This record gives sequence, structure tokens and C-alpha cells, in this order.
Amino acid sequence: MLIQIEEGTHGASWIVKLDNYPVKCRSWDEAREFADKMTARINAPHMLPGKFNAAVANQAPPPSH
Repeated sequence: MLIQIEEGTHGASWIVKLDNYPVKCRSWDEAREFADKMTARINAPHMLPGKFNAAVANQAPPPSH
């Protein structure tokens, strides 16, 4: 995913573009923080759906009351 920061058309706001999806921010700092957070989430390790996880499967279910 391409993440870019651009100055808004009115000069008072900043736009973080996630590919072609724009997200308005009130300041450069807010835009930078948002872009950094999105980059970290995208780059974080993710488990693929349907992938078997033996460690989770071997756990006993919680007791029912």
C-alpha cells in the first residue's frame, strides 16, 4: 500500500493518502503520526486466515459454569 502525505488544497489541512483513499488531518504532525501508525500496522506480522495454530489448538477450553 502506498502511503503519502500531501498539503490540503486550502493550506490549512494535510491529506494522508492510503493508495487513492484520502484521510484529512489538521496538522503535519497529526498526518505524520497517522501515516506512521498505518505503516506499522501494515508491516506488523499477521496470521493468515485458516492457518492451523497448534499452540492454540492444544489449550484447554475455559471451564463453563
